[in-house]
Amino acid sequence: SDLLAGGRRLATVHDLFACLSLSGKIALPRPPRYREPLIRESIFQLKRMHHLLCDSKYTADCAVRELEFPASRITVLPIHLRALFRPPTPVERRAARAKWFSDAEHVVLHVGKPSSYKNRPGVIKSFRTVKSRIPSARLFLVHGPGTPEELALVREFGLDDSINFLPPLKTTELPQVYGAADVFVFPSVFEGFGWPPIEAMACGCPVVCTRGGALGEVVGDAARTVDDPFDSKTIGEAVVEVLASHEVARQLREQGLRRVEIYRPERILPQMADVYRMLLGN
Repeated sequence: SDLLAGGRRLATVHDLFACLSLSGKIALPRPPRYREPLIRESIFQLKRMHHLLCDSKYTADCAVRELEFPASRITVLPIHLRALFRPPTPVERRAARAKWFSDAEHVVLHVGKPSSYKNRPGVIKSFRTVKSRIPSARLFLVHGPGTPEELALVREFGLDDSINFLPPLKTTELPQVYGAADVFVFPSVFEGFGWPPIEAMACGCPVVCTRGGALGEVVGDAARTVDDPFDSKTIGEAVVEVLASHEVARQLREQGLRRVEIYRPERILPQMADVYRMLLGN
């Protein structure tokens, strides 16, 4: 949050995940008890703000509904996309593919921590459908080793040779894996915004994702979207459609590149400056 002239307070709100999980209004585990005082204090402080900047309309609606914050004192403004997320040249793509994916013929990519709301087990379950239709497909999950639950699913489905867990990558490395993959899958249960699908689009990678939280709003019609994050069969079939059809992949790639233009800094930063000027009375 920022303290501006005249004691005005401005806070940027990415999501109200903790508030929703504490109240039981999303189907995910409650936060640990030791975090509850911090969550309640955060809610108290947000209610005292003069203005909120929310990453998405979904988050803004949550603030109005859950915090009873006046809609007239909220501005919806996403964080801008960094310039390093761009499509690779053919030479860059070949090099990145060899570096990260070796000799994989069809690459399915996921980027996300093993947090419950990211639904990484759902990625593995959907890949089971992909593998049954496209045996040469391989899945790469970025952000550290698999959890016991995830590794148990890999063994249960007999996918040990087809699924790779990559370590957390540097920000400068992420565009390489996005740009070298054939399709990006993101079956998240909840997002206050959802950067990975937008980053993938910016790097020219077709996206399959859910509509959890703000995701549907953020990706628009530039991705194949599925309503139910736990419908792994439908998610897998959407991934198969992208891998099996050059035309579908091309269309999603083009739609994604058009979509990300609304998140460029030259569009976002002037709007942010307008909010500051409004609050400062300039």
